[in-house]
Amino acid sequence: MSARPLLAGLGLVLMTLPHAPAQERAEEHLVLAAIARVPEFAPLLLAAGAPRGDAHGVVTPTDRVDGAVALSSGRSSIVVRARVGSSRRGVGTSVRVFPDALPEMDIVHVIGRGAMEELRVLRGPAAPRTASYDIELGGDARDARLIDGRVEILSSLGQVVFTSEPVVAFDALGTRRPASVALHRTERGFVLTTELEGEGLVHPIVVDPGWRVLSQMRERRRQHTATLLPPGRVLVTGGSNGTSTPLSSAEVWDQKTGEWTATASMKVPRYGHSALMLSSGKVLVVAGAMGATPASEADIYDPGTGP
Repeated sequence: MSARPLLAGLGLVLMTLPHAPAQERAEEHLVLAAIARVPEFAPLLLAAGAPRGDAHGVVTPTDRVDGAVALSSGRSSIVVRARVGSSRRGVGTSVRVFPDALPEMDIVHVIGRGAMEELRVLRGPAAPRTASYDIELGGDARDARLIDGRVEILSSLGQVVFTSEPVVAFDALGTRRPASVALHRTERGFVLTTELEGEGLVHPIVVDPGWRVLSQMRERRRQHTATLLPPGRVLVTGGSNGTSTPLSSAEVWDQKTGEWTATASMKVPRYGHSALMLSSGKVLVVAGAMGATPASEADIYDPGTGP
């Protein structure tokens, strides 16, 4: 996407900001104009203002740059708080701007559907290139892990319920550079630390950490199978609901949409079973247990007739 439609979209975004003194409004325009130079951020700003609470969960923003951003989904929740040493208050709702949050740095929070992006605009060489965030887990959120630059928050069943996005930076010339990421456990949760190597980048630089709520399976399950289907889908079958009750249901996760969709159930409920992708593209499901009774009947899933 070119910058021109993004600039038009920014006009709509700015209209949603509450009335503020002229100086603050000018600062907001400058911050968003810097972000407008990066076409990759167009979908974020153009989608700003989408409902924050739906099937994906709820994102509760903060009024202060050092405040807590809360994400919740079902019985799981997390609180993310930036360590910035500043209590600067923001202006705006779905796009919240914190001008001069740190030396030569503006921070923008973009709240979308089940997601929060933090855009750090580094205006000059004095702007910090490191950032730290405290992460507190609540409800059924039990653990965190770092995989391929992403922080994944896990439920008690080992299901990923929240995830961060890999932290990347774009400079004024459009150069893309990933930031290094580290995750450490603390008494109250975890600390996420990011660091950008800025050598050779041209200011202003926009750094993009963010969080999103993942769509949940339609049923809680364990001892199930997960089989990768082309292109970018995952078939989950059977398992137990945590009380040793076997399930016959199945569902498919689509990587493009992040959504779970129910598909045809198996002939018999089972857990502890096996699933095998056949050369035909179909999935063979065999064995397992139906409670105290072993399952002897096999099932075949055909992606061509599924959802």
